[in-house]
Amino acid sequence: MEKQLTKYETRVVAVGPLVAEFVEQRILVFFQAGAPPELAEFSILTEPTELREDVRPGDCITIGGHSYRVTAVGEVANTNLRNLGHLILKCNSRTEPELPGDVCTQARDLPPISVGTTIRIVGNGSGPRLAGKDDDPLSTSAPVPDRPPSATASQSIAA
Repeated sequence: MEKQLTKYETRVVAVGPLVAEFVEQRILVFFQAGAPPELAEFSILTEPTELREDVRPGDCITIGGHSYRVTAVGEVANTNLRNLGHLILKCNSRTEPELPGDVCTQARDLPPISVGTTIRIVGNGSGPRLAGKDDDPLSTSAPVPDRPPSATASQSIAA
């Protein structure tokens, strides 16, 4: 059994006046506190916090006491969450995100969001580790191959 790791945890500090319209569409837009007013209007603002490990399909996002299984993660979603506290959560069960910043989960209704609601992302902790300023400079987040790629791998790249 793999160890469950809390990858991200924060608390809601403000809810924009247009958030309810997005909730009806099963979409939540998060930014960390301090976002410009034009973004804060339709966003859920959260306390700044660190993304400990990339979000991946199979992880669980908990909003208050409601859990949602991640089904897809866009190519820039982790960078946005790490650098801006920005997350676009779409409860649509897609296995391929529509946009590069999307994180998709099971298609389910969203709970009410209010100041103080906790947002947590938990996963199995076996994905790439994010490098930080206090990390060992010799460690990497990318696996180092211990042998040359096989002919099969070369063929699939060329195809």
